[in-house]
Amino acid sequence: MQELINDNSIIGLDLGTSKICASLCTFDENGQIHIAGVGTSITEGINKGSITNTDLLIKAIKRAITRAERIAKISSKSVIIGLASPTYKTKQASGVISLPDSRDHITTEDKISVIKKARQLTDIKDYSVIHTVPQKFFIDDKLCNSDPIGTFGSSLKADILTIQYRNNDIELIKAIFDKLNLSILAIVASPLATSKIALTTSELNTSVALIDIGGGTTQLAYYQNNIIRHLTILPIGGDHISSDIKIILKTSTGEADRLKILYCHLNKEHYDENNTIEYIMKDNDKELKTNTSEDYLSQIIKARLEEIFKLISQELKKAIGNKAPEIIVITGGTSNLPGIDDYATNFFKIPVRIGIPKDKKEVIESQNYATSIGLVVYAIKSKLIDINKYKIPSRKKVSNFVKKWFKDFF
Repeated sequence: MQELINDNSIIGLDLGTSKICASLCTFDENGQIHIAGVGTSITEGINKGSITNTDLLIKAIKRAITRAERIAKISSKSVIIGLASPTYKTKQASGVISLPDSRDHITTEDKISVIKKARQLTDIKDYSVIHTVPQKFFIDDKLCNSDPIGTFGSSLKADILTIQYRNNDIELIKAIFDKLNLSILAIVASPLATSKIALTTSELNTSVALIDIGGGTTQLAYYQNNIIRHLTILPIGGDHISSDIKIILKTSTGEADRLKILYCHLNKEHYDENNTIEYIMKDNDKELKTNTSEDYLSQIIKARLEEIFKLISQELKKAIGNKAPEIIVITGGTSNLPGIDDYATNFFKIPVRIGIPKDKKEVIESQNYATSIGLVVYAIKSKLIDINKYKIPSRKKVSNFVKKWFKDFF
């Protein structure tokens, strides 16, 4: 059946390294987001964060969007794209402007002007800025602890952080969505979107590190006082854990995933070190039944997790020195490993929370769609889109059909 095109809908599309997730959203007259349909497909055409085969990627994107549209029974022509490529770069800079004596206060135009001046100092060859995030403002060389608009002074300085992606990747993405006949409303760094769903307001207003461990990448976003201060995307994730199991136990990828999902325990209190697990070992072209211990499997998994956590620690040290965030929040598929919260707490020596906050689980019952839904939330809150163009007459918050679909398939 051909779905009706709904001009009031938007698709949040998370282009991950291992899977693509689509969330088709509509909006009521108050601008409340309604999740009408969701869909996932295995990522193809992307290798180590770079687009390597546009035809395969187009097919993968189509699959995810089509699945979301079938559930929603409508189709959309507008997308917000989330990127999690480790090829991104960040750059900081400062800009200063003098204010005329005749000016009785700092204006919005002054704020825009000083940010623009700082941004001009962040050029990176072959890269384009997709986010400019003000970090601090100074009036007459004194730190301004609030919005500078409306205050007084003779000079205004801004410290900014820019997030940039390769021009080639951006152009390829634009070409791909032209072929799909879809309009790109915004391109967003995925960690910024995930934070809108995974973090609470109180966490954002203190200091929090969001660690999203996906299939091929691990994303770190560090927030302080509701401003992102540090961002990194590491080219290592849950797929590397499966690969370790596959190589060490000499088995297939599918069997390695099965062992990881069914028998992983990171807390020794939850398993017997002497318990054995039966699995299929591949010996050249032969498949042989053999076994290993739960303890040995857990040691394989812990070794790779420890590497990921060490890399995260190094990145946090770059951002905040020897200080520590007040809390760490871990999301992504790998956060489902039993005992990862205790393991991470013991490693980082600070409180760790896993997954989506309780107040958001009623609508988002799977972490798979946290980023794709977060893309739409981020675009609205950051005013990348005008929500008034997408509001439609009153309707139920989330249809019973959609809520049932979430419970049945997540």
